[in-house]
Amino acid sequence: MRPTNQLLVTWIRRAAPNSTVLRKALMASCASNTAGMLLSIGSLGLLFASNGRPTLRSVAIGLVFIEMLSFVRSPLRFAERIRTHNLGFQAVTTWRGWLTSTVAAWPARRLSTARTGDLLERALGDADELQELWVRAVVPVVGVLAATALIDLALALLAPVPRFLVVGICLLVVQIVGVALQWRTVEHLVNVDAQRRLARANFREVTLEAQNLGAELKALGHPDVLQIRIDTLARDLAQSERAVAQSQRIGPLLAMATTVVAVAVVTLTLPPASRLQQALAVLVALATSESLAVIHAGITTVVRVIAAAQRLDELATEPGPHATWNGDPTFMCDNVVVNTPVSVVIGNRRVVPAGRRIAITGASGVGKSTLLRVLAGLDAPDQGRVVLGDSDVDRLRDDGRPLTYVPTDPGFLDGLLFDAVRLGRIPTRDISADLAAVGLPSDQTTRVAGWSRGQGQRLAVVRALATSPAVVVLDEPTSGLGPDETNAVLALLASSGATVIVATHDERVVTWCDEVWNLN
Repeated sequence: MRPTNQLLVTWIRRAAPNSTVLRKALMASCASNTAGMLLSIGSLGLLFASNGRPTLRSVAIGLVFIEMLSFVRSPLRFAERIRTHNLGFQAVTTWRGWLTSTVAAWPARRLSTARTGDLLERALGDADELQELWVRAVVPVVGVLAATALIDLALALLAPVPRFLVVGICLLVVQIVGVALQWRTVEHLVNVDAQRRLARANFREVTLEAQNLGAELKALGHPDVLQIRIDTLARDLAQSERAVAQSQRIGPLLAMATTVVAVAVVTLTLPPASRLQQALAVLVALATSESLAVIHAGITTVVRVIAAAQRLDELATEPGPHATWNGDPTFMCDNVVVNTPVSVVIGNRRVVPAGRRIAITGASGVGKSTLLRVLAGLDAPDQGRVVLGDSDVDRLRDDGRPLTYVPTDPGFLDGLLFDAVRLGRIPTRDISADLAAVGLPSDQTTRVAGWSRGQGQRLAVVRALATSPAVVVLDEPTSGLGPDETNAVLALLASSGATVIVATHDERVVTWCDEVWNLN
């Protein structure tokens, strides 16, 4: 797991924010926060100044100043919100594009083990959660820090007393230390939040088990087994919730302590000056509380964002070593053993030259489909190696898709036909010609919804050949086809020049192949 700072920087860069929009959002945030702080300080300062029986002119000037701040603060806040949300929406669009391209580049073996619901949750829920990184963290925190620094600078230059420079510098140092202490709590908050999420996941899992297995355990005379586990995990969850609640109190306590120290430092370092100037200095120190409250809210948001970023970041991690195809189309099985209920053994070293056609036959249940998954690199063999060129296929990246796989029941998203073929790949063949060759419509507006199994099988073959792969592995591709359709599919496969490895019961396919591997 990467450190918090590095992870946040990574996702900010992945958002690729428009520099103009970002700059305007930060400027609007700084201006609105400065106006808000000056409004609070000025209002209280005016009340304090009124005790000194000021002239009517002085009161009028103060009131005009306060009214102007009140007038401009709302449009500044509105501009900040509009620009910040615009920044967040653009970021979500970019992040989702990154996520789609990342998942589309996954090797088939990884995609086949992914849970569709989990991917959808990450694409929608987690990407939306990341939007808060801009809306409630980066822009507001940067804006309030800049506004606080400006107010401190104004205090340091308060005329006609030069010694106010020392007051401003001391106040700024205290505020910097307070912000640093707030930020140091992030790692701890992230850790306790992760423990709570794990406790919640465990509790939900066991609760679902209780719903599914409760009747069986009761029939076996052990109805309390799962209840004991549920009670244990419920205690763990309650403990993690308490730990999070306690950790979340640290930020407000630090903010209060920093404000008290800031007021004390300002009071101790104040030079001889008018009572109004002294009061303004104390009010500026008290404004530290408001600034740290915004920063605490930003840190709370960062903790939630980190949880989403960690889940999304896992999708960008390629598990295990990988290899890149060297362009050699030679396919080889070297003493492959696949453990199924009936072990499948391809003994000795079997080399398949480019363009060779191999039929894998055998009774149903003997392990043909399991073997095909190994040959396609979706699963690793229990013994031996399956090699394309000089790379093990289970470690082979999908760059250029040198090897494609067609399952028994290929599935397609309901949508346009050409989108179904091109999704996740860049075709190098004439898709329209291939569709026509197997008797499928090639109109750009055709949709795949409601297609028969035979149409889906032919479409899957066209999709598998779209990138001109060196090897095509197919599982019963003609089981739902008639003689003419079967011949059309075999002719298309032959025209591709690819090595074809096909599991089949169809004698026409067996006759078409150059070699038969019979599993028995």
